[in-house]
Amino acid sequence: MSKPPKIVVTGFEPFAHGSENPTLDVLAQLRRANDIDGDLTTIQLPVDSARIAAITSQNLDALRPDLWISLGLAAGLA
Repeated sequence: MSKPPKIVVTGFEPFAHGSENPTLDVLAQLRRANDIDGDLTTIQLPVDSARIAAITSQNLDALRPDLWISLGLAAGLA
């Protein structure tokens, strides 16, 4: 029997001028649903490009996921 895939989904904290970021809502919904066929890890990333690379690299090394999904928001493009 094969192991379930390791899945990482990332979202971003709210921007400095905002109070929320819908990507965090998606992460929360995924955790609550708990029906993903795999080992799910969700990660909240800072809105600080100087820190994102280190956090991503650290988690890639530690978790060694089969799938990495990064969510983002382009405010004002709707």
